[in-house]
Amino acid sequence: MTGRAVILDRDGVITPKLATDEYVLRDEQVVLDQGVGEALRIMAKAGFRLFIFSNQKCVAKGLITLEEAQRLQAAVIALVEAEGVHVEGARLCPHRDEDACACRKPKPGMILDLAAAHDFEIPSAVVVGDSKRDIEAGNAAGCGSCYLIADNHFHNLLEVARDLKED
Repeated sequence: MTGRAVILDRDGVITPKLATDEYVLRDEQVVLDQGVGEALRIMAKAGFRLFIFSNQKCVAKGLITLEEAQRLQAAVIALVEAEGVHVEGARLCPHRDEDACACRKPKPGMILDLAAAHDFEIPSAVVVGDSKRDIEAGNAAGCGSCYLIADNHFHNLLEVARDLKED
């Protein structure tokens, strides 16, 4: 399949950043961050294939079930697609660090799984995250570019989209 993959962290990139140890647990918390629709349309128009990956240790903590986490993830995807953009695939990790799974960022498991399932070249893939763990997962997988949304880097997904468009 043609087009470079962009693998986006969910919370803090697609949805608004939450405080430490806060989680998206209810439908009313599922909203897109400002400018996300426009940013994703720019990426899609530039030929990028869009994917989502997200650590959701709220499941391991017993705050919600895996099924509820998957439903909330589907709700985020539905909001993105309502903006006229297709999400080709998404993964979430329901584990804690101490579970020693292969999927929890900063491990590359979710990216490797997405690449295998959706046939994209990892060296040309781009990861966009709001934490060091997101970037480390991208680097561990062998992604060609990683963008950090933080005060001293890119401020939001729209800035990243504009930079990618210029590549």
